Amino acid sequence: MANSVQARKRARQATEQRAHNMGQRSTLRTAIKKVRKAIDAGDKGAAQAVFRSRRA
Repeated sequence: MANSVQARKRARQATEQRAHNMGQRSTLRTAIKKVRKAIDAGDKGAAQAVFRSRRA
């Protein structure tokens, strides 16, 4: 465990950032799956729509 105030803060920030990153990674993986599914189905328009909506 962290002993100094600065180390405790960094540990807290790292935990919060990790939770944020996990959510972002999950959203990205889901979007990739949707795009790949649309591509495999041969639906170019749907694939482009999903890709564009998730790029922002």
